Amino acid sequence: MRLFSRRTVTWVAGSALVLGAVAVVGGRAGTQHLPMKLTSGTDFSISGTVTGLEPGSPGSLELTVTNPHSVAITVTTLSVSVGTPTPPGCDASNLDLTGAQYSSATGFNVGPDGGTATAPPLPVSLRNLSGNQDGCKGVTFPLVYSGTARYTQVFSTTTSLSSSVNPSVSGQSVTFTATVTAGAPQQGSGSAPGGPTGSVAFKDGAVVLGTSALASNGTAQLSTSSLAVGTHAVTAQFSNTPLVGTADGNFAGSTSSPVSQVVNNPKKASSTTVASSLNPSAVGQAVTLTATVTPQATGTVTFYDNGVPLGAAQPLARGQAAVTTSSLAAGTHPITASYSGDATYFPSTSSTLAQVVNAKAATATTLSATPNPSVFGQPVSFTATVTSGSGTPTGSVTFSAGATTLGSATVNGKGVATLTSSALPAGTSTVTAAYSGDATFAASSATVGQTVNKATPVVTLTSSNNPSRTGQSVTFTITVTGTGPQAPTGSVTVAVDGAAVATRGLGAPLTYTTSSLSVGSHSVTATYSGDGNYTTGPVASVTQKVVK
Repeated sequence: MRLFSRRTVTWVAGSALVLGAVAVVGGRAGTQHLPMKLTSGTDFSISGTVTGLEPGSPGSLELTVTNPHSVAITVTTLSVSVGTPTPPGCDASNLDLTGAQYSSATGFNVGPDGGTATAPPLPVSLRNLSGNQDGCKGVTFPLVYSGTARYTQVFSTTTSLSSSVNPSVSGQSVTFTATVTAGAPQQGSGSAPGGPTGSVAFKDGAVVLGTSALASNGTAQLSTSSLAVGTHAVTAQFSNTPLVGTADGNFAGSTSSPVSQVVNNPKKASSTTVASSLNPSAVGQAVTLTATVTPQATGTVTFYDNGVPLGAAQPLARGQAAVTTSSLAAGTHPITASYSGDATYFPSTSSTLAQVVNAKAATATTLSATPNPSVFGQPVSFTATVTSGSGTPTGSVTFSAGATTLGSATVNGKGVATLTSSALPAGTSTVTAAYSGDATFAASSATVGQTVNKATPVVTLTSSNNPSRTGQSVTFTITVTGTGPQAPTGSVTVAVDGAAVATRGLGAPLTYTTSSLSVGSHSVTATYSGDGNYTTGPVASVTQKVVK
């Protein structure tokens, strides 16, 4: 048992004693019991009444303390004093408060959160003086109350609950573990000097399953195998009362949230086997692993490669679950399948399957191009030959020129893949043939430098009127035709008798019109400028005759 210091609090409250009118019978003051109303100050609320108060006779003051705080208090002293009466005319000394003092070592208790308690009656009296018979009528005596109380610091707690196995089966032992932690104080500030002590009652609804002592690490456990089939709302209720000894009053009780403990009927044994769709396999080859659980059960199966899961758990369908993988490295892999169990069947794990994965056989790829060099727009045949000392590879070859893919072709029974393309631009291109590999053979690649010469376009020139007359308008039309996958670009220069008269860009109408030719024969030519894929200089000509 640990001892904690007591905290002492002091309050001050103000109120007033009101003396009402005194009835006069036979020339003297009659007897009347006057009420005394006490109003609270700022910390605790004190109220009370006075009975039997009359001149020369003692009355009784009963003080009721209201406690707004969240902890119980023990009031040990109460005292009353009087201020200046109003209106003047009745001296404060007329009210005798000599006995209106309360002091007790044991005190009296006031409960928390608005709890109230009344102190033992305190004697008060109105002095029997001639002046106070009439002079004190209707006078208010301001009263001041003070007192002291003590309380014990109480810390809140939080209780959590967990189950060792959920769901469980009938007759199976289940251990419930409660963990109790200290929280903030219910009044004031500070931290507990140690952890909670006491006991924990484990309940199934309203039925107590058992009570366990709280260990020094803040936990308590209860094991039971008596839970019936069904769902049980189990809670843990902490109390600061230990199984043996004195209660630790510094920690409040708390109850955990309920744990829904599911208890199923007794389970049956299951058996799991695992099989491979391809064993041995090759690196990168897809292998399907199939687990069979008997009898047919529900739940999931997780496949393991040397203890490492091969993906997520797979659901059972008609007693089987499967996973497909192509990521197994070369070597021998110990494969197991672990069944999760369900409400009827216990979990089970298969024996180990030795999955052998062979490394892929090396390949070599060669590449040739025909013709080489070629002319822009001319079809070129690229032939890739894939060979291996372990047999004939299958699969496909992708042909590319730099970052541009030219196409793909399937490897035939002799390991040959061919692609014909006329898409290469003029210049020198590095063409790559990349063999992708297959389940048995590794990938490989080869390159060839393909030279593509510029093509020569066909340039034509025609006259709209030949021969023409002097001053007559003549239109010359030029055409430039390419042989490759792209049309020629650039420009055409028109010359008359060797002198350039116009330049026209390809893409616009290629015409030249004139009416200024003199009488005679004129040599009209159209010369192509060339571009990246077509040669410079092809010329078309026509002899234009002009007559009078």
